[in-house]
Amino acid sequence: MILAIVRVPSTPDAFDRAAAATGLSAADIRRRAAGVLPRVLMLDADAARMTMLRDELAIMGFTTVLVDPEQVPGDGDRVVARLIEATVGGFVVHAGTGTTTRHEVPVAALELVQRGMRVMSEVRTTTTQERKFAGGRALISGGLVMTKKVQTTSTQREETREPFVLLQRWDGEPDIILYEHRLDYRGLGKEMQPTSRANLELTLAKVRAAAPAVPFDDRVVRPGFVQGLPALGSVEPVDLALHMVRVARPLEAKTQSVGYYR
Repeated sequence: MILAIVRVPSTPDAFDRAAAATGLSAADIRRRAAGVLPRVLMLDADAARMTMLRDELAIMGFTTVLVDPEQVPGDGDRVVARLIEATVGGFVVHAGTGTTTRHEVPVAALELVQRGMRVMSEVRTTTTQERKFAGGRALISGGLVMTKKVQTTSTQREETREPFVLLQRWDGEPDIILYEHRLDYRGLGKEMQPTSRANLELTLAKVRAAAPAVPFDDRVVRPGFVQGLPALGSVEPVDLALHMVRVARPLEAKTQSVGYYR
């Protein structure tokens, strides 16, 4: 279970009191709470203990949220869009694969629009063989064997970055994710731009224009936000970031902590 800080109180002894409750040092808590919120304060498999800490911190003025990593959705839980078309009162999204490829998305069903960046790493190992001059062999064999076979192994890491827009729904239907390089932009017609990045931005602008009352959040792409999250083997960091923002927003609204989104 993850305990994340959504808001830090302004009282001067806040970090000292939190340190006494959590067993962490005040300096460590201050470091973990620095930067764009929400930020992870603690991880513990004991859900009861984390709930107790959340309640204790609330008394001190901290706003925190509990996040279960097993409840963090990934792309397997979403509709990966191939095409998005505007309709009266919303959108129709077509997925590239699956049994259900057409999804109605009423504007009234949208809870949040987030901008994100998926970073995919691939490690490639290449083995090459070549023959090189071998002076020792040449001497021993009297010049009959002049070379030897040498094998070289090299490892190279390649990163691919793909921006996306995530349309999150409150009505129980799957969220919609729009990846820059997986969308067919021909639906933009004469407005279609020469680059996929520009077309994704145009698509986002159209979504926001059609749903002006739906909150928009871009903190997932802000420097250090995703990088500051803990490594959890079963959860992609960007998916954890998206989920944390989603569950933190109602608490932020209650505490009028609006500095990190618009």
